[in-house]
Amino acid sequence: MVRYRIPVLVIAFLILFAERDVYAETLQTIIDETPDGETIILDDRLYSEPVSIDHPITIIGQENSTFQICSNTPAISIAGEGVTIENIKILRCLGESNATALYVSGKNHHLSNIEIEAEQIGILLEGVEHSTFEKIKITGEGKRNGIEIWNSHHNTFLQNEITNVADGFYLERSPTNIFQQNHVEQSRYGLHVMYSNEITVKENRLINNVTGAMIMETENTNVENNLLGGNTQNVNAQGLLLYDVYDSTIKSNQIEENRVGMFIENSEGNIIEENRVYANFIGAQLNRAEKNTITRNAFVLNVNAIQGINSDSNEIIGNFWEDANVLDSDGDGKSNLKYSADPYFLELTEEANEYQLFFHHPGIVVLQKLLKSPDHLLITDQQPLMENIFAQEDKTDSNKGIGWVISGMMIISSLLFILLGRRKS
Repeated sequence: MVRYRIPVLVIAFLILFAERDVYAETLQTIIDETPDGETIILDDRLYSEPVSIDHPITIIGQENSTFQICSNTPAISIAGEGVTIENIKILRCLGESNATALYVSGKNHHLSNIEIEAEQIGILLEGVEHSTFEKIKITGEGKRNGIEIWNSHHNTFLQNEITNVADGFYLERSPTNIFQQNHVEQSRYGLHVMYSNEITVKENRLINNVTGAMIMETENTNVENNLLGGNTQNVNAQGLLLYDVYDSTIKSNQIEENRVGMFIENSEGNIIEENRVYANFIGAQLNRAEKNTITRNAFVLNVNAIQGINSDSNEIIGNFWEDANVLDSDGDGKSNLKYSADPYFLELTEEANEYQLFFHHPGIVVLQKLLKSPDHLLITDQQPLMENIFAQEDKTDSNKGIGWVISGMMIISSLLFILLGRRKS
């Protein structure tokens, strides 16, 4: 009997230490020991320790693979080259944390299908290149930016959703990045570009923010086929703000229901064409904007179509103005009567901001007609279009509005009949 005790004790001892090694193996240890090019499948559980990845591996989460880190260290830090992360969640800390949820440096990374509850910055990029960030959902607390980008280039941000942050995307000194099919709402700026050239902003929905897109200090940038709408939450709200923008293209965007549709300041050599500027308080406002081409845009249902000061050398031609008086004597589709917008009110409010309270007041309208500005100060379209190039879309929207009005009237009428009938009985 005694002779069997020693082998049994040895086996038990080995099993005990083997179990200790298994349970002591953290996710960080697994990451560090995984060879380049290999894949880690995360457990379907909550991870409470931060991890760092600095070599080319793939990490794929299951349905409930979740990180919740209560420290000043990012939940996940990525460096090196060729890291892929898919299908994980990062929750905000239940206490207070000053940490970025996810930190990225290096190149050739691919992050997709990630959900982040961001107490501070959602994703911070520093020195990142040739990487893709797609189908990432970030919900913030309105404190910091959703995705913040510094000194990074040739990256693609595709089909991401960002809500309730300071700036949806903030980038500085980060050229040649692409933003496509992203959705940002309930934030300060949907997209905020600073000192970054050759940016592509395409097919995004930047809605219900203070400003849809704020693009500053850039050259050769392309803003195309975006929806910039419902940005009315502030007295300075705009759909699109261009400041110190040069040689860029603003094309085929839906700019609707903003306080100011487009605000163009200190900008030169840009092409602004085929945009639908619809139902804004002010369609477009120019200040110290020169040598820009504004053509084939449609200005419809704006309280004031366009205003401008110190902006007398732009080529504004062939746009559709809903409030224009038009006459086409030769049938070329362009009016022989020019369309002009007087900057009188802007000049007045520059001297005294308080006069903004009297916008479209009958007295101001009379003064504007009596004290008409000289012709060289007017914003003038020499050949307005006779027909709205977005006529079908505007007709559909108008029909929707009429439908709602009719429905409301029918409901009110029904209620009145019911109340009157009860009184008679």
